[in-house]
Amino acid sequence: IRLEAEKGKPVLGICNGAQILVESGLVPGLKNYRVGIALTDNKRVQGGHVIGVGYYNTWANLKMSAPSNRCAFTRHLNSGEWIKIPLAHGEGRFIIPNVLLEKMISNNQTVYRYCDDNGNIVDEFPTNPNGSMYNLAAVCNPAGNIMAMMPHPERTEKGDVVFSSMKEFIENENPVSDHNLSFDRPHYEMTDYKANSNATEWIIDMIITDNEASSVRNALDHLGHNVSIARQTHWEISMDGDRESILKKIDATGELYNSNKEFISQPKDSEKNTSFLVRQKEDMLGRAKYESLKERFEIDGITDLKRGVIWNVTVNSGS
Repeated sequence: IRLEAEKGKPVLGICNGAQILVESGLVPGLKNYRVGIALTDNKRVQGGHVIGVGYYNTWANLKMSAPSNRCAFTRHLNSGEWIKIPLAHGEGRFIIPNVLLEKMISNNQTVYRYCDDNGNIVDEFPTNPNGSMYNLAAVCNPAGNIMAMMPHPERTEKGDVVFSSMKEFIENENPVSDHNLSFDRPHYEMTDYKANSNATEWIIDMIITDNEASSVRNALDHLGHNVSIARQTHWEISMDGDRESILKKIDATGELYNSNKEFISQPKDSEKNTSFLVRQKEDMLGRAKYESLKERFEIDGITDLKRGVIWNVTVNSGS
């Protein structure tokens, strides 16, 4: 796909296809195809409260926010017009470093944005159905021949303009743009983890096979790394009050783990094992569970709740 795209041919990634374009670096199109943006868990926030996370399906308005000739998939819409097409995904929220986003906006790469029925762009559910930064529904590469789009224009005739635009682009022999995009991604240093002194840690293991950990292990194996991978969910529960009583109430709700397939475990302990605690910059699932425990289950004494994933890497051979 990369080789054909470099010839100027159009590439449209829809939903899972958009995730492939983002993770391969074809979008946003940085030097050497460095990964610059990500698609992560949906969030539905309204009035300052998390009303939902994860999978969601609806019809959404997508406003064309670039010049018509900017992209292979925008040629049959005028800037400011919008189309209404369906979406159905669990991880469709675009997140982009602010500096890079500003450059993409200046570059007219933020081609489709979620809007309401009057064309107004409102950064809140339901107008923004997944919490995507800048209400982004689709972004293109600098040349304009590659686009990552989360909603589904192929599921309705209302999305036909996307494909008729692509047809015209091909008929005109792929007139790509000469825009460029550069961004120096900062590097982050790892630090030793230490829980809040008022917190209790719950480490959750799975009873059933962890397919996600298996996929990561297989990917590393293809890269020549002989390692074993185990994944655990990490909860840091900060409390002010009787810890034992609060934890019993939390456990009884079943909110933090499913006892049919998960259980509270311990950290992996081995000389060859290294553990990495990874948290999302915006912990929407942790925030949603916190609000649920406080408001729905009316459990007092919880002051904070953080969710993360522990990746345990065990070296099987080599150094």
